[in-house]
Amino acid sequence: MSDLPNISEDFIIEGRKLVKTSKKLGGPYSITERVQRRQKVYELHFLQSVSGIKTAEMLNVNYNTIRGDIQFWWDRLNKEWSYHEIGSLVIRQMDRLESQRMRLFGYLEKEPNITNKLSIEKQIFDIDSKINQFSINATNIHNVIMDGAVKVINKWSQDKKLGQLLMRSTDLVTVADEDLENIRNLIKKSKSKIRNR
Repeated sequence: MSDLPNISEDFIIEGRKLVKTSKKLGGPYSITERVQRRQKVYELHFLQSVSGIKTAEMLNVNYNTIRGDIQFWWDRLNKEWSYHEIGSLVIRQMDRLESQRMRLFGYLEKEPNITNKLSIEKQIFDIDSKINQFSINATNIHNVIMDGAVKVINKWSQDKKLGQLLMRSTDLVTVADEDLENIRNLIKKSKSKIRNR
């Protein structure tokens, strides 16, 4: 005779009903559930800058699952960017810094110790400084590239005697106040000439 208690057929039927009606709290997820969850993760984390930890809490999903979804989106974005472009390298580095920054905000929310909080805040400040420096560098690189492109195009235009040259309108130029309106009118007339050729 077994030491296990006898289990009635009614007990087994009730147990099966409970299993069928209980809400699933984790994976494995169906393809539809995974696609819907990843879309929510994209909206929260990438569009609204919600940290991965906070996203997991908001969606009531394990943080490791959310971290996998965030990695899924990074991988997808990386495939769309060319690894050989300076701009995409800067963007990827800035995205990595932003991801690290959001992770630190998650730690900061949960850290009770004031000394540790100050340390995390300093790390966030350092990341913000790096992001700002990357933005400045990206702008400088863009300006150098644009200046070079304008020179090449203008040289080509002059060689072909096209009668038109490019001028970057984003440059800040100091002019005498009485000349500003004349310069604007001259640019407007010049654009009109080009359109009417």
